[in-house]
Amino acid sequence: NYETNNVVMISIPRDFHVQVDEDKYWFNRINSVYSVNEQKKKGSGLEALKNVVQEVTDIEIQYYAMIDYNGFIDLIDAVGGVYVNVENSFTDYMYPKGVGYETVSFKAGPQLMDGTTALKYSRSRHSMQNNEGSDFARARRQQNVIISFKDTVLSSETLLNPKKIMDLMSAI
Repeated sequence: NYETNNVVMISIPRDFHVQVDEDKYWFNRINSVYSVNEQKKKGSGLEALKNVVQEVTDIEIQYYAMIDYNGFIDLIDAVGGVYVNVENSFTDYMYPKGVGYETVSFKAGPQLMDGTTALKYSRSRHSMQNNEGSDFARARRQQNVIISFKDTVLSSETLLNPKKIMDLMSAI
């Protein structure tokens, strides 16, 4: 909020159903709003998603950014990785890899994650252990990675390191 200088982070479950196209009264998962509107008119997807999230949450969105998986990896690698406390050990036997799947495992405890590892940790959603396969667990993991990234970027180790600053700027 540009008046109060407060930042709010929320997670909306990907299976939450909303009206995807304002011209048609049909509902689909919120994660389809962007692509449906991009197909309709290139460049309209992010604004449509912003409007839907504002309507659902009743929170004004003043600023937003969008990055793809490669950008996520590059940003985290630019600061030398992020420290994440893995709350629960879990294994996901169906992590998407190309046309198939791979197995990814995480042990409980604090660890330094590079960008690729942080992405796998954040995206994993098929574990049957410790309730880590739920959308809520995945959202919690994503928020933990984002908070760790923010803390790392704002640390003196990053802000006083010209190479990390240049690497961040290149990733952005």
